Amino acid sequence: MFMIMWEFDKKSFSAEDMNLKLSEHDLPPTAKPDTSTRTFRQSWRKFSSIHTEKFQAHMINENEVAIVQRESSNGKLKLDHLGTIKITEYSKGNVGFFYTCLLCGHANSIKSTVFTYCSNTTCDAAIPPSVQEIAEVFRHKLDAMSPEGRSHFYVHYTKDLLKTIPFMSSGRPYIFMDQFKESAEAFANSVNALGDQCYILDLKNNADASKIIRAGIAAEITDLRDRYEKLTTKSDVIRERRLDMIRESRNKIELFKEVLGDYAQDLNSLAESFRALVAQDLQIQTLPPSADPPAQDSDPSECLASSVETPQ
Repeated sequence: MFMIMWEFDKKSFSAEDMNLKLSEHDLPPTAKPDTSTRTFRQSWRKFSSIHTEKFQAHMINENEVAIVQRESSNGKLKLDHLGTIKITEYSKGNVGFFYTCLLCGHANSIKSTVFTYCSNTTCDAAIPPSVQEIAEVFRHKLDAMSPEGRSHFYVHYTKDLLKTIPFMSSGRPYIFMDQFKESAEAFANSVNALGDQCYILDLKNNADASKIIRAGIAAEITDLRDRYEKLTTKSDVIRERRLDMIRESRNKIELFKEVLGDYAQDLNSLAESFRALVAQDLQIQTLPPSADPPAQDSDPSECLASSVETPQ
């Protein structure tokens, strides 16, 4: 049994780059950008009137912008129209991004990073460097995966690829079985090559993993106790939920007993005392551990990049 965790770079990355890394390690390239159409539109409107030392842009209509290169020679300003960049929204979040060649009028898709010549075989004109620079800026915005977006993607990708289950009631870190180790290593290599950091810990032979599990279960029980002791509601339903949650913690202790070692006894004692507190308040008899129902699986939460834990 293994644990998988990740740590995020603060930068956004291209979904195309993510898919390239996954493909290089024989994994399905299913990453998608998370930048909304609205965000892209806001950037597009801001860009449509930009003026720099190299170029300026002029809006033709809300979907097209003319690119003009600026050059100074002998005190005179020369403006050279290089072509038109346009966007087409096919559906929400699905935006086509094109450069219209000035010579032949062909619409070149500029989502691709290979963007140096007009793709019209009868033209094959060189794409001006200023247009390439502009295209790079907007391609990054259009195809971006933020740290938050990658977090969501990693959770669901590993759930499908490795059949992971969340160690805590929900959220990180995640556990997977031995037969998925090779796929897990391929995924970790892809993530590391992109610029994030992915960690795979052997639960039976890794002191850091043992510490994470011990701390996780102990914190979970302590948090439950704290929340229960401060509970003012008289609702039996809420108290029953607390009992279900402590049963889940007890099952985790049993599942990771080999990893926890002697510490399992301390955690069991903590779990039992809290369980007795809830049971007494509900005025029910404490059931033997064997009568506890199995813990229910929880859907992974979308953890933010800022809250990702690294091994100690």
